[in-house]
Amino acid sequence: MSDSNDSNQPIIYVNDGINDEMPLMSVTSLDAGEHSIGIESRADQLVTDIREGLQRYRSERQPERLQQQLWRTVQILAVVSLTSFGLVLLQQQTSRRRRAAEQAYAASHSPDDPSIDLRERVTQQRRRSVLEAKLVTLQLIQVGLWGGSLFYLLWLFPQTRWIVPLVFSILHIPLQVALLILGIFIAIRLTGLAVDSSFAVLQERSMLAPTSSQRVTLRFSTFSQVVKSIVTSTLIAIGILWALAMMGVNLAPILAGAGIVGLGISLASQSLVRDIINGFLVLFEDQYGVGDVIVVGEVAGFVETMNLRITQLRNEEGRLITIPNGHITVVQNLSKEWSRVDLQIPVGLTANIDDALALVKQVALDMTEDWQWKALILEPPLLLGVDHLDHVGAVIRLWMKTMPLKQWDVAREYRRRLKNAFDAADIPIGIPQQSIRVTPWPPVNPAVGPGPAASSADAAANAATDAPTDAAPDPTDDLATDAVALHHHSRPYSNSHLSS
Repeated sequence: MSDSNDSNQPIIYVNDGINDEMPLMSVTSLDAGEHSIGIESRADQLVTDIREGLQRYRSERQPERLQQQLWRTVQILAVVSLTSFGLVLLQQQTSRRRRAAEQAYAASHSPDDPSIDLRERVTQQRRRSVLEAKLVTLQLIQVGLWGGSLFYLLWLFPQTRWIVPLVFSILHIPLQVALLILGIFIAIRLTGLAVDSSFAVLQERSMLAPTSSQRVTLRFSTFSQVVKSIVTSTLIAIGILWALAMMGVNLAPILAGAGIVGLGISLASQSLVRDIINGFLVLFEDQYGVGDVIVVGEVAGFVETMNLRITQLRNEEGRLITIPNGHITVVQNLSKEWSRVDLQIPVGLTANIDDALALVKQVALDMTEDWQWKALILEPPLLLGVDHLDHVGAVIRLWMKTMPLKQWDVAREYRRRLKNAFDAADIPIGIPQQSIRVTPWPPVNPAVGPGPAASSADAAANAATDAPTDAAPDPTDDLATDAVALHHHSRPYSNSHLSS
C-alpha cells in the first residue's frame, strides 16, 4: 500500500506477516518525471510491480513449482542433446563429402579436354571452402546451443538466477568482442563465397576454346584469391577498430595519426610498397597466375599461391618457395596459352639418316592420331631436321605444340614410342665413339732404315735363333726385343681400328 508524508511524497509500505506495516520506499517527483507520469500513478505502478514480484518470488520457491522446473530442465536437455546429436551427424556427413570430393578430384582426368582438370581443381577448391564454412557454422551453432541452454537453465531456477547477470556484468566487454570476432569471421567466409561465386559466373560466361578457357580459369582463380585477401584484410582492420571502440578507446587520435604512421611506414618499407606495386602489375598484365609453371631466376615451380606481396611456388621436390613480388624482374612462363615439346634425338653414325628422319616424323604423326593424345597436341609436329653432327651421332630436332602444362606428358609418351620404333627398325641411338691406334716406337724411317733400337732387336732375335733349342727362355728377352708404345686418341666419325 502507499501513503503520503508531510512533503506530499507517496510512501510504499509492506506487510511482513509479523508487524502490521513497514515502510519500504518513497516515490519522488523526480522518479515520476523520469517516467513522464504523475507521482501518484508512479506510486500505484510501483505497488503493482512489487506485489507481483513478491508473489512470483513466493510461487517460484514452492515444491510444486520446483518440480515443474526440474521437468522442464529435463525436457530442454533432451531437446538440446538430440539437436546436438543431429549437428554432429551433419558435421560427419559434411566431412565425408569433403573427403569424397577430394578423392574424386584426385582420380579424375579428362584427356578430351585438359582444361577440365584445371576448372575441376578450381571448382573443387571452392567446394571445399563451402564445406569448410558449413562445418564451422555447424560447430558454432552447437556451441551457441549449449551456451544459450546453460544460461537459460541458470535463469530458470531462482537459486542460480543471480549468476546470469553476474556473468554478463563481468564478461560484458569480452562477450561483445567475441561476438564481433564471430561476426567478422562469418563476414569473411560469406564474402569469400560471394567472390568465388561471382568469378565462377564470369568464368563460365568467358569459356571459349580450350586454351582460352584454361587461361581464363587461371586468371579468374588468381584474381579471386587476391580480391579475397584484400577483403579479408579490410574486414580484419574494421574489426580491430570496432573492438577498440568497444573497449572505450578513443579512435579520433588513432585515425588522425594513421596517415602519419602510414607515411612513415611507406618510407621505411619501400620494399613492401615495391612488392605491392609489382604484384599489381603482374596481375594486370597477366604475366602469370595461380596454376602456371614459371621460372624466376634460379628457381622454378608451380604457382600455388599469389597475392599483391608474394608469390609461392611448389617445386618438383615439394618444397614451397616464397618470392617477394618486388624481387621478380624476369619471369619465364612455361604454361601460358600453349607449350612446346623440344626434342633432340641423337642417332648413331652408322644409321641411315633418311630412314631415321622418316621414322621420327611418322611416330609423331601416329601420336597425333591417337585419341588419347590428339586433344593435347594443338598443331602437326614440325620436323626441323638434322640439328647437330658430332662424334656422338646425328642429332634430329622435333617440335610439338601442346596444351599448357601438357608438354611433359607428351614428351614422355613420345620418347617411349620412339624407343620401341628404333628397336624395331634396328636404328642405333648415338653414343660417344673412340679409336685406338698402335704404332712402333721409335717410328721407322723407310729412307734411313731401322734405328739402333731396331738393330739391337734384330741382333737379339738372331742370337735367340742361334741358341740351343733345349735352353730355357729368358723372360727379359721380350723387354729387349719389343720397344713398342701403345696410345689412343679420339677421332670423330670413324670406327675403332688397329694399325701398325
